[in-house]
Amino acid sequence: MAMDLNRIFIVDSVVVFGVCIVMAMLFKVSTTSQDSSTANFVFGDSLVDVGNNNYIPTLTRANYVPFGIDFGKPTGRFTNGRTIVDIIGEELAMGYTPPYLAPTTVGPVILKGVNYASGGSGILNLTGKIFRLFNLGARKIIVVNVGPIGCIPNQRDTNIDAGDNCATFPNQLAQLFNTQLKGLVAELSANLKGSMFVYADVYTILEDIFSNYMEYGFANPSSSCCSFAGRFGGLVPCGPSSRVCMDRSKYVFWDPYHPTDAANIFIAKRLLDGSHNDIYPMNVRQLFHASS
Repeated sequence: MAMDLNRIFIVDSVVVFGVCIVMAMLFKVSTTSQDSSTANFVFGDSLVDVGNNNYIPTLTRANYVPFGIDFGKPTGRFTNGRTIVDIIGEELAMGYTPPYLAPTTVGPVILKGVNYASGGSGILNLTGKIFRLFNLGARKIIVVNVGPIGCIPNQRDTNIDAGDNCATFPNQLAQLFNTQLKGLVAELSANLKGSMFVYADVYTILEDIFSNYMEYGFANPSSSCCSFAGRFGGLVPCGPSSRVCMDRSKYVFWDPYHPTDAANIFIAKRLLDGSHNDIYPMNVRQLFHASS
């Protein structure tokens, strides 16, 4: 039976941390005009990995405490709770997608959506070509720019001259990249006929959260909740010997690199329903329901 695929891809140039990745692909699958179901196919790195790295030989894993402390157990997610894509999936009634490498992800389960994300992956020529995707039928594509890398705990601790401020040079690199990326998005929109490209400005969203963190309900916008070493807890990855803050909802960062569930909620909501200042020319919810 032929299927009409109305696909949304989210291409993430990293929400916080500095390499380009394909973050997620969302698409609506219609087998007939009366029968429509929604699936979610996710591609990316540790920002959206839900456990694929549990099944491959790598040190980049999050299947141990205290990861998942607010999810109920460690699952392989590199945060205390949910990823941004988890939250978007909940809001759009798609739920969570299972890791591709899990032994239970077989048969009909795959048709409902699969998460291919793997901590440490990227979109350089060594790891794949992203616009691997338009030729496969992608028509709705969300490109997420690079966030303020110099503000993560790891960069704060490794750039001690910055003092209490974010590290300037990594942020300058991110801004330079984002300027070029925005132009590329416009170019692709014009050249790939029938496509709907959206540029998501996560740099601006996070910059706003850092500048106005108290208004968002945070008490600490700069340090890791899960901390072992460093002034900002950014020198050693989170692990069983780390100190974990009591109230994760008050921290923007879970560990030296990744946001908390609380921060992911604000990011996801602004991608879903944000204005043109956050995501242009339309937000995720509008794109999800738009006719391509």
